[in-house]
Amino acid sequence: MSEKLQYIGPNWDSSAHIITGFSLLNAHDESNVGLDLGINTQTPLERTSANRSLFLKTLGLDDEAFAFARQVHGVDVAIVERPGLLESYDGLVTNKTDLALGILVADCAAVLISDSENGVIGAFHAGWRGALGGILAKGIQKMRDLGAKSMDVWVSPCIGTEAFEVGDEVAAQFPAEFVKRDGFPKPHIDLKAYVLHQLLEVGIQNDRISIDNRCTFSNEAFYSYRRQKDKSGRMMAVICRKSISS
Repeated sequence: MSEKLQYIGPNWDSSAHIITGFSLLNAHDESNVGLDLGINTQTPLERTSANRSLFLKTLGLDDEAFAFARQVHGVDVAIVERPGLLESYDGLVTNKTDLALGILVADCAAVLISDSENGVIGAFHAGWRGALGGILAKGIQKMRDLGAKSMDVWVSPCIGTEAFEVGDEVAAQFPAEFVKRDGFPKPHIDLKAYVLHQLLEVGIQNDRISIDNRCTFSNEAFYSYRRQKDKSGRMMAVICRKSISS
């Protein structure tokens, strides 16, 4: 990568010592592959591992103090005590300082949550399956079990309603208010609105929720599995609570 890495994230109070970042495609190299951070893509694992280290260092984080998961579009949430790759989880929470959590996405929503006052953070993979299965409610309860009370939430760019066409069997699983049929030959899902609904349902205050409304399918700054198919890489959402002395 010859240019500085670009990333986005929530506009949270920097004095809370919460470090966050959501990677962009960053297609600066000659191959135009970009900053693929995934573990199940066509990019060689050696390269994606190096990319993850580069991204973490760009955020000012230690790539040796990083936990992420081999995600399965499920609802299992791990309470993380140490770095490493966890198997078959789609949510990670911790109350440890200087331990970064990461979630991989390419059209699904990544949800970062922080209670900086009580020292609890979480990162969640909210695709349509996980969202329907209640991963956010389950993850937030685990955060509350660790002492979280007042939480700030950021929802990453994900596939927008215009692009999220589904079959009737998927649409039937969502409440009707989140299914859009007018003007479309097949039903479309408003995933962002559904994620917001779920956050409010479990008691998160609306003014503590920030949603990036960009669509990963229509905006080529992002990877999109639906747009790029098997050629799609993965973006990563990262959150870490730094110790005051670090």
